Amino acid sequence: MSSFSIGISGIRASRQALDVIANNVTNANTPGYHRQVTNLAVRTLGSTTIGNGVVIKGIGRLRSSVLENAIIRNNGDVSYSSALLESLRQIESFITPGQGALADNLEKMFNGLQELAARPDDLTQRRVVLASAASLARNFNTLADQLDNMTTELDAQLAQHVDDVNRLSSEIARLNQQIAEADAQGLNTNAVRDQRDQFITELSQLIDIRTFDQDRGLVNVVAARVPLVVANQSTPLEFNIGAGNTAEIRPVGSVTPMIPSGGAIGGLLAARNAEIVDLRNRSDQLAQELIRQIDGLQTTGLPLSGPMTSLTSQRLVSDTNLPLDQAGLAFPPQAGTLTVSVTDLTTGDRVVTRIAIDPAVDSLQDVATALNGIANLQATVDPAEGSLTITGQPGYAFDFAGRLPSDPTTVSAAPTSTSAPVVSGSYQGSSDDNLTLTVLGSGSDLQVGVDSGLSLEVRDGSGSIIGTFNIGQGYEANSALELANGLAIRIPAGVVNPGDTYSVPVTSSPDSAGILTALGLNSFFVGSSSADIRLHPNLEADPASLAAGTSAASGDASNLLEMVSLRDQPLLNGNETFREFLASAIGGVGSEVRELDDRKAAQSAIGERLLTEQQSVSGVDPNEELVYMLEFQRQFQMSSEFLAVVNRTLDSLFRILQ
Repeated sequence: MSSFSIGISGIRASRQALDVIANNVTNANTPGYHRQVTNLAVRTLGSTTIGNGVVIKGIGRLRSSVLENAIIRNNGDVSYSSALLESLRQIESFITPGQGALADNLEKMFNGLQELAARPDDLTQRRVVLASAASLARNFNTLADQLDNMTTELDAQLAQHVDDVNRLSSEIARLNQQIAEADAQGLNTNAVRDQRDQFITELSQLIDIRTFDQDRGLVNVVAARVPLVVANQSTPLEFNIGAGNTAEIRPVGSVTPMIPSGGAIGGLLAARNAEIVDLRNRSDQLAQELIRQIDGLQTTGLPLSGPMTSLTSQRLVSDTNLPLDQAGLAFPPQAGTLTVSVTDLTTGDRVVTRIAIDPAVDSLQDVATALNGIANLQATVDPAEGSLTITGQPGYAFDFAGRLPSDPTTVSAAPTSTSAPVVSGSYQGSSDDNLTLTVLGSGSDLQVGVDSGLSLEVRDGSGSIIGTFNIGQGYEANSALELANGLAIRIPAGVVNPGDTYSVPVTSSPDSAGILTALGLNSFFVGSSSADIRLHPNLEADPASLAAGTSAASGDASNLLEMVSLRDQPLLNGNETFREFLASAIGGVGSEVRELDDRKAAQSAIGERLLTEQQSVSGVDPNEELVYMLEFQRQFQMSSEFLAVVNRTLDSLFRILQ
């Protein structure tokens, strides 16, 4: 009866083989499916291997671990590049040059300042300049808002991806358990392994992983050097915002963040923690330097209407009694001086006073106290708000333009002296100084422009002689005596005496401490970063408040020319102008986009080749399956025909024996 057994084994084997082929064909387009094959062997009974039929040893699953691991790594690379590239393209769109963009309005503002310098009293042109400055500030605000919104969106994506990683790793651990149990019972686990491999593929697109095959069909998964799946256990991850507003992915319960180098999570983290932060820092750096430089000129200039009667600081301190360098100012002052001019609006007399400021010691309250020591000036501090208000007494105004006093300070003069020198002009020296003017000659009660041997000696603060000028016979009273650095001296007609001495402060840097910009007093902008930069409300309300010059002379555009000159000064990174710095930021992002686009294309091409090779091993070819199907169909037919022949032979034998 072994013949029947042999034939039946052939029918059974061919039928199951045909089932496997049918399963292959129907899953030819199923993602993650690996082609299966029927492994046949000679059926043995004891030591006999001939004449016992065929047995199915198992259903094999065609898989190359080398190719599969290469595909997993490539998935991580492509997903990383895709996520980062998409983010960079979005960032690039924020700063693309064009009409009304940041670069355009920056150029318009400087061009407007240049045009205004030709006619500084033109209120219409002032409004044009201020409108372009306001638009520029809004460009900065918009960029900051866009980057903040993008950060929020990326945080949401990262949180969702972490949830997906946790779901997939949990599924992989569950299938590990299922495979191990089925394998122990000798059951076929090919379909479950395909499902697990598909989950691993999806996981590799989210985060860089490595897989390690273990006994009993188990697979361990390591993600960014953290064991994510070990046998039937998975490690859950969490999304967190760490110190410095840095996005982090870390195992639940751990304080050590993971450092993904691949997958969508790695790309999004790179975009969120590096690219966005870099551009935000650059935009803040550009805005801050623009504020610092423009404000430094505006605060020490004169509005069109002349000196001011009241000012309130726009940049606030955290505590009015703390030293200024601990008070949370975005533009911390430095040790230096502030030159304050107080003008009598009735007589035009102007008194100049310098106060010393040391931010390591002085608080805002100390600054107010020093200002209150200046005659006809009042300074008050609002502790709740952290602001400083400066007010001129009725009939008096003040400014910080560093102008010359209307009259020199008399150090010593004879009672009969009636003529004091007058210093005029605009000081062009490189540092603040204090000039000493002394009358030289012999005798007493000498007449300016009449008596011979009469002269005026001028010394600087170090005692060095700048010049000695004849003011006696041959000098025309009240005519200009030219000094260096843009100054001139006039001696009115009258009586002088040898030894008459006068002092005149001359100012190069009216605010060498930078306290006016730090506090936002008479500033051009308010705010301190790209997020909060605004045109000062006083300028919006009154274009005449723009400080075109540093004197009351009609047509003075010295301040405007200084502002225009900022356009071509290498103020950023030691060697870049505002335009170059912005162009570098724009070009840097564009360069990254092109480089990353090329990298992604290369990685995708590698991935396609790997998939082609993988399909040549694991994929289902319908034509090839047809060949196998015909083979097993013939095997089935031949086994059936064999049984029929055996059956007919036995029938004949039984008839003979009857």
